[in-house]
Amino acid sequence: AGLTRIDQALAETARTGHRYYEAETHRIRGELLLKRDPADVGLAEEAFLAAITVAQEQGARSFELRAALALARLYRSIGRSADAHAALARALEGFPPTSGFPEIADAKALLAELERAEPVRRERRDRDIRAKYAQALMITEGYTSDATEAAYRRIGGERPSQVGDRWPVLYSQWVQSAQRGDYNASLAAAQMQLREGEQAGLPAMTASALRQASINLWQLGRFAEARVHAKRAREMYDVSWATDARAVTGLDFLAAAECYLAITTWPLGDIDDAYAHLNTAIARAEATDPAYTLVTVLAQGFYVLALARRPSETLEFADRAIAVAEDKEVGAWVGPTSFFRSWAHGRLNITSAGIADLRAALDDLHERGIGLFDCTALALLADLQAAAGAADEALITIAEGIQASADSGFRCELANLLTLRGDLLSSRDPAAAEAAYREAITVARAQGGRTFELLAALPLARLLKTNNRPLDAHDILVSALQGFTPTPQLPAIAQAQSLLVELLEFDEVKTAIAHRQRRLDLHVPFEPDALWPALGTDEV
Repeated sequence: AGLTRIDQALAETARTGHRYYEAETHRIRGELLLKRDPADVGLAEEAFLAAITVAQEQGARSFELRAALALARLYRSIGRSADAHAALARALEGFPPTSGFPEIADAKALLAELERAEPVRRERRDRDIRAKYAQALMITEGYTSDATEAAYRRIGGERPSQVGDRWPVLYSQWVQSAQRGDYNASLAAAQMQLREGEQAGLPAMTASALRQASINLWQLGRFAEARVHAKRAREMYDVSWATDARAVTGLDFLAAAECYLAITTWPLGDIDDAYAHLNTAIARAEATDPAYTLVTVLAQGFYVLALARRPSETLEFADRAIAVAEDKEVGAWVGPTSFFRSWAHGRLNITSAGIADLRAALDDLHERGIGLFDCTALALLADLQAAAGAADEALITIAEGIQASADSGFRCELANLLTLRGDLLSSRDPAAAEAAYREAITVARAQGGRTFELLAALPLARLLKTNNRPLDAHDILVSALQGFTPTPQLPAIAQAQSLLVELLEFDEVKTAIAHRQRRLDLHVPFEPDALWPALGTDEV
């Protein structure tokens, strides 16, 4: 009779569409089926699984937990401990104990019992081995190699039940989408890790996800957000979970966090802080992992050195990274390191050789399915072409880079590309050059990229000074220089300050500054009642 009424209730649910109790109805049906015939578990299993499916579709986590608890008990009773653990672990994530929902305590007690079962322990050991194997392939053969992707697909295909077990798969999805140049998908993968890590109370996963999201936001040109995420990640660091983070990412967390702080701090104008973070990252990597972590930190340090156009330091980093990678069999960063090295070598030695080598390195990355570095490589290639006197080729390359930025969303190089365009046009078309510089400044300001703003404002001010517009040059520099102090790490600051001193000697500039000061001295707040006391409000 009870089953008949339950079946009638499900039929009524299907007819009316009133589904608010559908998951519970399926669960109760499973319980009744077990009472009727404890030996025939097939129909009960189907009912519990249907309840879980409906609850997940509806986001009804309490109903899902009740159904999962019933299913886990069923599986345990027939010797399927691993299946029982998998069913219960996912449903239980994020639930704090409460007397108002006793099923939580029951589920936690059952889960603890199941975790001691040999089948569950054996499955976890096997999964850990497969995860370590996939990570080893990622480090030695590269992020996008066929073997690496196959190994991570195998782990993902197992659909592990607990967040901690899913973390390696989620991390690999973040890495591989970034390597393909799909920055928005990569950010989404980082944000998914962040949500799951916070819900499951896993600080290692949460902090790692914050670090990952910081570089995604930097790639998308959201510099202030990027640094906030990197700082939160660094502040969360605790030695108690450092080993867990390294087991998944292969990296020393603290070294990687300091490196990402360097990358995300540099565009915001805090130049010395950025280099301090980079040096801290290198020292930490040398002390804790002078292999994969050190190569990664050195290779990602290029994002600071190359953008600052410091070829000597870039070449030094590249040579060291390649030497360590070859000695320790770290293949993951060889390709990107090669094109940065090609740019630095071309800038310091034979430009034509640097151009050829950079093109070859970029082609090699494309053959491996890596699009992460396209905009950066095109900017460096254009810089080499300009140095070689091939202005027309450089302008074409810049146009390709700007289009790649629009297509992919990789906007952190956009202001730099526009500044390069201005540099190339300054001698042949001053008006077009000015437009390019001003667009670069607009982009940089929108992104909060004060360093990029200064690097565009300086050549624009020089161009305006040359074209007898000293006041415009002065105003551009005053705005761009605010908050900067000279540092050998960015010579453009001292150069801009020196140019500003020169501009202050122009009579036009002196007159304008004096006029502006008089206006400030005479400024009176607007008060209608004081100015026109005899007039009513409407007349005013």
